[in-house]
Amino acid sequence: MGSRYQVLTPSRTEDGTLVFFSVVLGLEMRLLPDGRLQFFDPKTGEYLRTPQESERERVREKELAAQERERAEREKELAARERERADREKERADREKELAAQERERAERLAARLLELGIDPDLKN
Repeated sequence: MGSRYQVLTPSRTEDGTLVFFSVVLGLEMRLLPDGRLQFFDPKTGEYLRTPQESERERVREKELAAQERERAEREKELAARERERADREKERADREKELAAQERERAERLAARLLELGIDPDLKN
């Protein structure tokens, strides 16, 4: 402790892992049976990520973010196409409504003209 080097005495787990506890770090340094050295946090019960694991996680998160951006862009394009389709449908409905109004006006003019000629347009033969 302090500025003096302190020798750490290892303990051994059942699987043969050598465990060195560092009071300064508050972590265990574990030399696993396969030869890998990993830090272990006894408070959380979890191993800390190795630099390689951290890099893999960073790359994975970057890929997931890119996939999410692509998905969002596809959804945006789909929404735009849907708005365009809805606009075309509204224009078609408006044209049909206008044609129906014109047809109604033409029928009313024709009925008025028939009445002027003395013919009842509602009379059935």
